Amino acid sequence: IGLIIDTLNGSDCDIGLNGQFEYRLLNRTDLLIIDPRTGQLSLNQSIDFEQLPRHKYQDTVDFEYLIQIQDFGQPSLASQKKIILRIRDLNDHVPV
Repeated sequence: IGLIIDTLNGSDCDIGLNGQFEYRLLNRTDLLIIDPRTGQLSLNQSIDFEQLPRHKYQDTVDFEYLIQIQDFGQPSLASQKKIILRIRDLNDHVPV
């Protein structure tokens, strides 16, 4: 929990409020949080691969999220990008 996964890097060529912006996760999720000012994506909870919805022999699970970056101009402009969070299974169980 709190592990920084990545930091998004947006830009806006405008000046003043038109050039200032914030990030938002558009998907409803408890797994990730985003810092609206820095774009840092962090885990909001621990992940147990065995508890994720997946096929029996699948060793990765992908989650798609939609990120919005919006400036503070009048009118406010925004763009959206899709990111994929890929979770890979680790060998974390001892054979019995």
